[in-house]
Amino acid sequence: MYPVNEWFSSYLNGRAQTTQIDKQISSNRNVLKGVPQGSLLGPLLFLMYINDIYNSSKKLSFYLFADDANLLYADKDLKSLESVINIELQKVCDWLNANKLTINAKKSNFVIFRSSQKKLNYQINIRIYNNASISDTFLECKDYVKFLGVLIDKNLTWKYHIDYIASKISRVVGIISRLRHSVPLNILIQIYRSLIFPYTYYGIAAWGQTAQVYLRKVFILQKRALRLMFFAGNRSHAIPLFVSADVLPLKRKTLSTTGLAYTISA
Repeated sequence: MYPVNEWFSSYLNGRAQTTQIDKQISSNRNVLKGVPQGSLLGPLLFLMYINDIYNSSKKLSFYLFADDANLLYADKDLKSLESVINIELQKVCDWLNANKLTINAKKSNFVIFRSSQKKLNYQINIRIYNNASISDTFLECKDYVKFLGVLIDKNLTWKYHIDYIASKISRVVGIISRLRHSVPLNILIQIYRSLIFPYTYYGIAAWGQTAQVYLRKVFILQKRALRLMFFAGNRSHAIPLFVSADVLPLKRKTLSTTGLAYTISA
């Protein structure tokens, strides 16, 4: 056995765990599988363990991030898509069962990405095999899915993501409104950069090209925050405030017939 294997073996073997309810403590039981939760090596060993899950299906595309897995498949025919997905998911579940892993069915769902003009003429049923209950679990069809903090909706309009970040920014605007009378301007700007800017910047390469009607929600909140910070009126021009705070506005305009082009400025 190689020294590295011996090192990992000594790290994983010989561990025990107990359960405590109030003052009652159970006896020790040896841990025969898994990694210590909260350990430094735990995430790395888990990633190594599931690294070959993509071999379970030749048709599905796997996108893994920690313990979150996203599977993609494309087909123009809904019935064919349903059939292939269910067959391939069975293969994935077989791989998971063989490796003593389970799917959290309550947190699993699916989205059918399509054009907004294209209506579904067939109700798709996607199921996963749950080895614990020896039964099939049907997944819920959602309008959007959260992938690495970005909400991707079925029509790729990014409406749900815009609404999500707008709600987060709105709360920060309320905080600025309450603090502006007791803290200096530089602190308010730091609050903006710490609590608002990350939402307007993260993933913008994906959702920044959405319709102006959606982006305007965030742009209005930006202007409101700056006007509060500078004690400016509701109708005061916001551009000088953006310049003074050294903050970029989130605003997009498409190429017009006059040939004048605008780009994302945040």
